[in-house]
Amino acid sequence: MALTYDVETCSRCHGSGEYSWNAINGTTCFRCGGKGQTLTKKAAISAALVRELRKSLIEKHAADLKVGDVVRRIAWYEGEQEVPTSTVSAVEVTTEPGGWNLKGEVTGYMVDVGFDGGPLRRYNGCQIFSLPLTPAGQEQIRALARTLPGVEVRI
Repeated sequence: MALTYDVETCSRCHGSGEYSWNAINGTTCFRCGGKGQTLTKKAAISAALVRELRKSLIEKHAADLKVGDVVRRIAWYEGEQEVPTSTVSAVEVTTEPGGWNLKGEVTGYMVDVGFDGGPLRRYNGCQIFSLPLTPAGQEQIRALARTLPGVEVRI
């Protein structure tokens, strides 16, 4: 499945991909990233909606994992640590606090997660895990994209 968004010539560099020089990026235009084109306003809104739907379909917090879920990677706050595809074999929510708000109230708990029958590992309940996009999820994205302006869906 491919989604194609409507584009227009960059209004800053007028399609050249270059703008004023700086020591870090040279002459690369910041608006278009050097491509010479940007999404139209409608296409940018549509792309954001599709991105949010995709994110909701492939990301789960540790506290929401279920036995049998297939996990592709673990996303850490400082970046991402790649791990082999694993199947969740156990999930146990603990009573140990895993997060606090500014008032000092507990907002989440630590979660013990086991992969492929191995030992349990402790994660913060708000830790994000990435799951593969299912065919049903792809169809949800296609259905949304067909209703949005500035998007063409190609299969």
